Amino acid sequence: MRFNIEQGKGISRGHANEEPKPDLYKVANRGARYKEGCIGCSFFLNRPVQHTAVTRRATADMSEIVEFYRGKNILITGAAGFLGGLLMERLLRICEVGRIFIIVRDKNGLKAEERLDSIFSTPVFDRLRQLKPSFLNLVQLVKGDIELPGLGLSDLARAMLVEEIEVVFHGAATVSFDEPIKKATLVNVRGTKEMALLCQEMKNLK
Repeated sequence: MRFNIEQGKGISRGHANEEPKPDLYKVANRGARYKEGCIGCSFFLNRPVQHTAVTRRATADMSEIVEFYRGKNILITGAAGFLGGLLMERLLRICEVGRIFIIVRDKNGLKAEERLDSIFSTPVFDRLRQLKPSFLNLVQLVKGDIELPGLGLSDLARAMLVEEIEVVFHGAATVSFDEPIKKATLVNVRGTKEMALLCQEMKNLK
């Protein structure tokens, strides 16, 4: 199943003579706008770095980052999105994390489990599947919905996150410019507030 990215909603209405928009995952994988010696490009695009004094320092910094995430249990919201998917792949491939918990909701007739399968079937995870075939053992699906009070979490799921999570990446948001204000507020404002409240309860947050 191919990962579905909503593109251009509220930004470009599109015309018949417009060229099709590129698949963002394919662009990322083939190294669009890659710069030699750019440690960030190498991190995201799987390219070797031509080392200079600057990149050697950046490599040392990267080692510190890898060490920080070693064994950590991480919560990611927005993992079904483009940036969230990239973040999750890099953490799983480059860092020796404990587990990654992702909050996913049922959407468009698909169960959360089906959406999770579609996320990991995208090309961005090809290299990870080759290097770490058992990486799915490190991923924990948590059913929830950022639009709902309490993030739509069950009492059991919330208690688990409070006990287990050490690092949080909150990336869930609506990015459509013409989103109804009520929905945009529920997701981007109240959803963020609910996440902040959950973080306040977490016992091991770094």
